[in-house]
Amino acid sequence: MEREIAMKRAASFCAESERNVAEVERKLRKWGVDDDDIDSIIDRLKSDDFLNEERYCKAYINDRFKLNHWGKVKIRYELGKRDVDRQYIDAALADIDDDEYIEVLKEVVEAKRRTLKDTDTYSASAKILRYALTRGFESDIVSKVIKDFI
Repeated sequence: MEREIAMKRAASFCAESERNVAEVERKLRKWGVDDDDIDSIIDRLKSDDFLNEERYCKAYINDRFKLNHWGKVKIRYELGKRDVDRQYIDAALADIDDDEYIEVLKEVVEAKRRTLKDTDTYSASAKILRYALTRGFESDIVSKVIKDFI
């Protein structure tokens, strides 16, 4: 694929939604763009502000936390799989308000508690704990919140 055409397609791809460098690089390889051209296209996308890892990280965290109700552990893991720089992950996760984080966790715990048919509080607590851990919340925080609900 010709370099300028690839550049326009990549810019359009980035304009659709926030993307990270690894995602754009995979897409360019899929389109058959040469390695030398990939580097120059990515550099140009960064300079034109189509690609911004920090902005991508913040948008990803905002979506997964507020819409999907994921905890910090799961978000960190998923961003790591996407080759996002750890400094951006740490900075963006630090921006999550602690009170809001607890409120989202309480919503997750309450929603799970309503679905349980167990009358045994120990069994219910264990199920809620496992569920919250799979959602990516830290066990110490989950334990404290569960005590308020059971």
